[in-house]
Parts: sequence; structure tokens; C-alpha cells
Amino acid sequence: MRNALRIFPFILVGLVMAGCKPEAPYQYGGVELTKPARKIISLSPGISEVLASKGGGYNWLVGRTDSDNYPKIMSRVPIVATSKPNWERIAQKKADLIVYDPDLYSQSDIAEMSKYSRMPPFALGGNSIDEFTKNLMTLSTMYTGETFMSEYVDNINAARQKALADPVKPTPSVIVIMPDKSGEHYIAGKDSFYADEVRAASGNAVGPVGTKFVPVNAESIIQMNPDIIVTAGDPDPFINDSRFASLTAVKKKHWVNVQQDALLRRGSRVPDVIEGLHNNFAEMMR
Repeated sequence: MRNALRIFPFILVGLVMAGCKPEAPYQYGGVELTKPARKIISLSPGISEVLASKGGGYNWLVGRTDSDNYPKIMSRVPIVATSKPNWERIAQKKADLIVYDPDLYSQSDIAEMSKYSRMPPFALGGNSIDEFTKNLMTLSTMYTGETFMSEYVDNINAARQKALADPVKPTPSVIVIMPDKSGEHYIAGKDSFYADEVRAASGNAVGPVGTKFVPVNAESIIQMNPDIIVTAGDPDPFINDSRFASLTAVKKKHWVNVQQDALLRRGSRVPDVIEGLHNNFAEMMR
């Protein structure tokens, strides 16, 4: 039904295990090295997703955060960070490489990481899909996982091309919201990675200037009056908020509920997010 709540599932993709590959030269910072990483610590759930299910790096993972819950096989990797890194545990791993999300760690954290990694810590971020995929390929050279990672990057680009070949008309204006039961909702900046996923799915991402989620300004959202609302998780706290009852998207029930982890993590489900958003945008704008 056109006006029904959209919740699109994500299919668990079969795990690709890294095989025993001969060590080969790789590039890092413009320097050719001959000893790739064979002990990797991931301090980001999104990065762990990619390494474990797409990037061919699961065999080399020796540490993760306690938030890493996808794919399920991640439960076998030792936890070295909770709300903060446990430097004692990290030191015990004698890691070749520590990978982190630059949005989550301070300069002092990064300096500390450098003490426990043979290679300089690598920041896997990106506020656009192009930047993200470029960083993925750079990371893959550090553990000779280029073949695996290029396949994943191809999947991301294929999802974008599929949406581009079938653009949604008229192009919907879209906001990305992180609802909260307390009424303190957050909206994604239009320069963020999440907004770029919306654009890749043939939507026009609107919102405040910036790359992060910021507290919602109700008056500003009412002025935006988006055609579609994308929510990270349960949409009810936002769509049932009386302040937004006049929004076109609320009246028409044009909201897309994306599993929170899948949307908020730059991880292994980016193609699924793009495809799912595109399909829902197209249905809603018919």
C-alpha cells in the first residue's frame, strides 16, 4: 500500500573470508612497503562490518568495540574498546594497524593509538560516497585485500547507477532524522554522508549546513516541509510529535524507517540503503 509505513529489510550477505594470500608490496602514504597488516584492530562498528563481510579482512581482525554486532561472526573477535579504548588490551594485541572513525576520536586518542600500532592509525571516514569508497580502497592495500574491496566498491557504484538510470520524478525533498522518545530529535546536515546516500537514491537532501546530526529546529523543518522523511530507527517519536503534524510527509505517511545501524554506520550495507531508499522514494512519488 502506498501510504503504509516503509520498513525495508537488509539481507545478510554471506561472509567472505580472506584466504591465504602471498604478501605483496602495497602503498601507504606514497611509500611502497612489503609487509602488509596481519593484525588489525577496528575501533568503528562500520569499519568492522566492511572488514568482516565485504573487505576480506576478517582473518586479520584481532580487536573490536563492544558495539560491533554485524555480521554475527564479529562476536568471535575480542573486545578492546567499550565507550573508550582499553589501551591495556590494545597493547596486548601488538597490532600492525588500528583503523578508526575520525568522527569518534580525538587527537589525543589518535596519538595514543600510534603507540600500539606498527603502522600509523588509519582514519576511515568520508562525508560523501566517493570519499568513503576511495578510503576503502586505500585501506584494502594495507592488508592486500584489494580484490575483495573492489568488489564491494563495485556493488556501491552499481546501486548508484541503478538509481541514476531510473530517477524518481518529481525529485522528492528528503530529511534524515534520528528520532528520540524525549522529543530531542536530530537532523542530518545536508553535507553529510547520509545526505549523499539520499542523493544517490535520487532524492534531494535538505537540512542544515554541515556534516553531522544536529538538534532539530522545529520551525526550520516546518519551513522545509519535506516530501519524505527518512528515520534512523523507530519513526514514531518524530511522526507523532504534534509540532510536525502539518508536514506534508507526515500527512501522506511518506516516511522510510531504516534500521538504525544500517543507516548510521558507514559499513557493509551502503548498497542496500541506497537501493531501499530509491525503491521507497519511487513508490511514494508516483
